[in-house]
This record gives sequence, structure tokens and C-alpha cells, in this order.
Amino acid sequence: MEAVRLHVEEKWTYRQITERFGIPDKDRVKKWVRIYRKCGLTALEDLSARKSHS
Repeated sequence: MEAVRLHVEEKWTYRQITERFGIPDKDRVKKWVRIYRKCGLTALEDLSARKSHS
């Protein structure tokens, strides 16, 4: 996910990311970063795939 990459690699703030992508809640981005740090990119991809099949 680009939002997570920007935070982790480019050191963007949560506020910058939410404004850039129109995400209404910075806590959502924080959750994605926690999942990424704990479980890796595959976990985020799995989460994304589950949402698209719902």
C-alpha cells in the first residue's frame, strides 16, 4: 500500500498521508502501519483482498 510505504520509507506524517489520499481517519493509517510492521506486506494484501470480496 502506497500510504504505508510513504510513512515507513519516505517518513510522511499520518496527516500528510490522510490529506493526500483523502482518508478521513488517521487511525486507519496507523492501523495499516502496525499491521505492516508486525506481519509484513502480505498481511496488508490479504486484508485488501478480503475487503474486495465482501
